[in-house]
Amino acid sequence: DLRIEIDLAGEGELTLFDGDDDVLRTAIVQGRDSRPTPTHLTYIETGVPGAALSLAYGTAVLSMASFSEVLGTFGGGGLPSNFLHGTNQPELMGQRVSSGEIRVPNEVLDQIIETITPGTPVLLFDSNIAAQNKEAILERAVEAAATINFVEGSGGVAGNASYVTPQLWRRCDSAASPATICRMADDESTEGRYSYLVAKPDAGVYDDEVRSQVITVYDVPGGDPRVLVHEPPGETDSDSRVPLRNPGTLNAPLVLWPLETSPDGQWVRVQAPIRPQRRSVWVRSEDFDLRSTDYLIEIDIAGEGELIVFDGDTEVLRSPIVSGRETRPTPLGESYIDQVLDGDALSPAYGPFVLSFPLYSEVFVTFGAGRLPRQSIHGTNQPELMGQSVGSGHIRIPNETITTVAELPGGILGARVITFDSTGTTRDRAIEQKANQPWLPAHTTAADDTSLQVGRPDF
Repeated sequence: DLRIEIDLAGEGELTLFDGDDDVLRTAIVQGRDSRPTPTHLTYIETGVPGAALSLAYGTAVLSMASFSEVLGTFGGGGLPSNFLHGTNQPELMGQRVSSGEIRVPNEVLDQIIETITPGTPVLLFDSNIAAQNKEAILERAVEAAATINFVEGSGGVAGNASYVTPQLWRRCDSAASPATICRMADDESTEGRYSYLVAKPDAGVYDDEVRSQVITVYDVPGGDPRVLVHEPPGETDSDSRVPLRNPGTLNAPLVLWPLETSPDGQWVRVQAPIRPQRRSVWVRSEDFDLRSTDYLIEIDIAGEGELIVFDGDTEVLRSPIVSGRETRPTPLGESYIDQVLDGDALSPAYGPFVLSFPLYSEVFVTFGAGRLPRQSIHGTNQPELMGQSVGSGHIRIPNETITTVAELPGGILGARVITFDSTGTTRDRAIEQKANQPWLPAHTTAADDTSLQVGRPDF
């Protein structure tokens, strides 16, 4: 009996109905004149946590079977889908400034999520236009979809399909009501805003060559065992195998960022901790424990640069930084803290702590005695350089600040990290540009392939 009606007339309004009763009403942000929100009858397909895609999406993104009538692609070449989502700019309510999607305040979206389930009908109409009012849209004839032969379609059309991200809803574990849908946030394992995986101590198979247990990766769920391949910048012959050691450097746990779970729950697609950036690979879910955190680290290298740490929506601290110099720039992108290391044990230049995150230099093939050029946030023995771009890509902050971050309650492991440059644009737009880039399959090789050398650990 639930349905959503969205009237695009004037400033616009969304109403959630239960039968004939309106449960809630809210102001909206809708598409601007050059990118209008389409009017039609559709439904809620699924939902994902907003932070899994971009901070600009607020609490969550609800996917509708709805597409722009004017855009060919959107968001890094993906299909121009229209969504119902939250926002980090609630002051824009009532305006026509989006690319077609519907934005509502985060607290309202939370109420909607707790009330509806996938399959809820959505009617988008304009009560001021006769051809687009409710009655006219409901009377529209349903036409057959455009299709192609299944075999002919295997040559690339399927490659345009968007990847699925962590789900907002799941089926409840109830024998009495097997069809009930529950919100994922009800799970204790996903209480935090950002999920991460920690390899179980006994997970993996011992590898004589690397003298460590190694977690096997897969190109597809149930595929052949594979090993990640790190591709250095430029045209070189220095590709190397990167086994996922368990444990990692200095006995630190192996930590990965989950992007998607297979329908049967036995496989998880994760960020591949290699170069090039924004690559993914599959692992077995049984090898990992799922944890979560509310910590987010934003690093803006514009101007003198700045690092901000958030706990949920609350700002914890701000700090000046030292970023990479022009010939050794700090790479930009989205990642996560996968290691918290003793800086003094590595080098006096690193200060008391090193927070490692798997982004890699765009100019270095190796760094530090032949190791892979992984990025990190660390302390410094030259605090007078704060505000300057004189490093080799790593982010330096004062020692007292890195100590505060490393010792935050609950730990900083798994925290989301996004590095961006707001020069000539806004912070939100710069973040969204990095967070919306597509995930591509990682380069892998057969598990028994020894034609490539094993890359040295990052630290």
